[in-house]
Amino acid sequence: MKEMNTPEFAEQLKRGPVVFLTVLPNGLLNVGKSLGQWFVYCVMVGAVAGYTAGITLAPGADYGLVFRVVGTVAFAGYALAIPQSTIWWHRSWRFTLTTMFDGGVNLRAADGRRVRLALAGVGEANHGTSDARRRRRGLGTVPRGLAPPPPSRG
Repeated sequence: MKEMNTPEFAEQLKRGPVVFLTVLPNGLLNVGKSLGQWFVYCVMVGAVAGYTAGITLAPGADYGLVFRVVGTVAFAGYALAIPQSTIWWHRSWRFTLTTMFDGGVNLRAADGRRVRLALAGVGEANHGTSDARRRRRGLGTVPRGLAPPPPSRG
């Protein structure tokens, strides 16, 4: 480490090239392992997003509000760590911003399903879905203590 402070080392860096290298173990790449890890990562992001919505929103919360909370937390999980690759590994900002945009696309595709699943347990009665319709769709009924009161007509 001491040699990093020498003028010779500084000159070598100026001459280049400077390389960051990822070394992988010998053998074929195991795509199945990578996909499994990606699946676990997505489940973890979804669980944190759902947990956050569960502790911050009241039962029967409006779909749009649930979507915003879950979407914001999921975006943080998918995309906000990406700038580290530019800061520390000198990837281009174009790469970073494109990857962050991709994280936003991923969450938009997935969060609608997550929000619908979350609302299935906390009262879609707020969204005009009757208990009979919910039973036909296999969602069960909204417990009476969780359903919001009907709007007053006066």
